[in-house]
Amino acid sequence: MSNNNIDSTPAGCVADIVLLVKNSLTYDFMAIIVDETEDALSAQFPTTWKEALLSQKCLQVLWGQHANLHYPHCANLLAGVSSICGIRRSFFDTVEEKVQFLDFTMTQVCLVESVPDDRLKNTHYCSVLAECITKFVSPFGYRDLASSPSFERWIRFAEKLSSGVFTTPFGQEGTFTTTTTLLQFWGRICNSKRMYLGDDDSRKDLENVVPQLAASFFRARITPWDTVDLDDELTEAVLAQADAFPPLVLIDTRATLSMIHTAMQEIGPTVLSTASSLGWLLYLTGSIVRNVFQSVEDTLSEPCSYVLLFAVECVNQRRQDNSQHCASFHDFVEGAMLHFLSSMQLVLTSNRVSQAVSHIITNVFSEKVKLFHFILFAIGHNITRDPSSTSMCGDVKAIVRQSIDLIGDSCRDVPATI
Repeated sequence: MSNNNIDSTPAGCVADIVLLVKNSLTYDFMAIIVDETEDALSAQFPTTWKEALLSQKCLQVLWGQHANLHYPHCANLLAGVSSICGIRRSFFDTVEEKVQFLDFTMTQVCLVESVPDDRLKNTHYCSVLAECITKFVSPFGYRDLASSPSFERWIRFAEKLSSGVFTTPFGQEGTFTTTTTLLQFWGRICNSKRMYLGDDDSRKDLENVVPQLAASFFRARITPWDTVDLDDELTEAVLAQADAFPPLVLIDTRATLSMIHTAMQEIGPTVLSTASSLGWLLYLTGSIVRNVFQSVEDTLSEPCSYVLLFAVECVNQRRQDNSQHCASFHDFVEGAMLHFLSSMQLVLTSNRVSQAVSHIITNVFSEKVKLFHFILFAIGHNITRDPSSTSMCGDVKAIVRQSIDLIGDSCRDVPATI
């Protein structure tokens, strides 16, 4: 074996050792130890590693070196240590052992903000840190995490990290992978709390931070910024984030929708000025319609109606604009329109709707027939494009086909009374 490519300097040795630790801790042991009952998002380590992985001395060395090393070594080591944060619950013999582990590791995560360097200004490091925080949720869930004395401090740290990322204008560094990861983190822990705790549980923790985070994210996305190059990869990121958003709304639906409606009113018609802002409005509102409206009680029909009404008015204003070349007719907006209208068609036009959904329809459209007309009128212009136009690329043709399918679905599902 040639030694020509080996870096024998101290810096080179540090880099090699850090990568060795990272590769060892992130190795895919699932390919060797197959256990279909395990959550794929939890870390699978050999049982012979248990004593070392749970050793306070071992954990102190790993986290201590993570704090001491500068970028990129700290990011590489954190990627490895993150796997330990997602360790299987079966590794712990007692509840006390599990709580002690969680308390220590969650505290170490929080101590990142006291490290005297600029790592938290580094986009890649923040992305790895977001992955680290997310790793906790799948194997443990809200109930286990909340049992740690460090839980509230950990949540506040995650809130601070998320706040800086969520308010960054879309298209800049950190608004793709890092944002998606943090949205998934909040969505999973919110779902976990809603699943395991009853309505009579009065503990408030996530409810104190998530509504403001959700509203800040919504506001940042529908705020018009400079032109963003909306390619296919960006659209995939938008869909992933829109799909991850509704659980944040459901943790305190009334408070979150109230803040979102306030943001809508303050931004107003300027949301129509860029393809990015209008597209985001339709994607996010569509996801709220699809995943929130069916879960709310009748007492929440009014705040739901306000949010839907704003989006409906924007769609109507867009349709009245005859300029097919303006930003609101960008392909990105057309795709968002399909997402929004298909969500409405799925949830609102069904013969079986909840009382809350029925009241939302009445509040926004007065009657169901006007909802049906709205969907047809809003989507109809997509199939009137000139087929010989140079803009009729594959994506546009797909939009036309999907528009036709949506019209067909709406006509087929419309109640016989209409």
